Amino acid sequence: MRTDLERSNQDLGPFAIDGHTFTVSVSLICLKGSQPNKSCDANNTTAESLQVLDEGGNVSYSERLAVSLPDPGAELVDGTEVQAARFNGKEHTILALVYQDFPSAPGTGGSFRFLAMRNGSLTLMNSDPVNCGEAGSFLGISKGKVPETNLLPGEVLNIADNNQYFVFYRQLRVNWNDFRLEEKVGGDFDVFQDTATLEAQSTVQVFASADPGAPHSALTLPRGTRVEFLGMRIPSGGQKWLKVRINGKEEWITGNESYQAVGLQMFG
Repeated sequence: MRTDLERSNQDLGPFAIDGHTFTVSVSLICLKGSQPNKSCDANNTTAESLQVLDEGGNVSYSERLAVSLPDPGAELVDGTEVQAARFNGKEHTILALVYQDFPSAPGTGGSFRFLAMRNGSLTLMNSDPVNCGEAGSFLGISKGKVPETNLLPGEVLNIADNNQYFVFYRQLRVNWNDFRLEEKVGGDFDVFQDTATLEAQSTVQVFASADPGAPHSALTLPRGTRVEFLGMRIPSGGQKWLKVRINGKEEWITGNESYQAVGLQMFG
């Protein structure tokens, strides 16, 4: 029997879901390594499994996570933190299980599972988890309270993600008829960043529209230039374009070199 492990449970909720109440019970493993008196915290604790329990203590959903424990006496190398949140729709409510893997680069490592009431039972909506950027940051998740947010008009949920240089919001629409969340594939998306001020002179290729065949030119940006980020567009070809405003004129840019030229830094 290993003496460097300490197991515990963490209850999240309760969450009111369409007239029922559910609690997410997370089983945790704390790995103390060679220090038996070491306290457990986010750096040495990982989720091992979880159960979603109804008000009567019955299991509505369960999941065992892939946990790779090091040899006895060694420190925890990687793991998963689990949180939960409620998304309020126009007529129905969704329970979201929020996973954050660690270690992971900033803005990465997050995923979700969604559950809602169907035919009187709490049921998993999408068979596969929905991957995202850094899972909990945009939800305002904090221990000790029940985090929740409202779905946007049209039963839409924004999921934060990134392309290594900027955070954008993917859109998931709830299709209640097919009981699943469907992702918007192309079109216009909001971005998280507002502005950047250049610390050095640079040159960027700017386009009149989000099209590689559109008129374009090389624009020199002096040190101190303020660049506004207005949104992102994904045309049918799948390439990500960033809409910017420079010196009062709206332009489109794409590619890592261009992102760097307007003051964006690679995450991590």
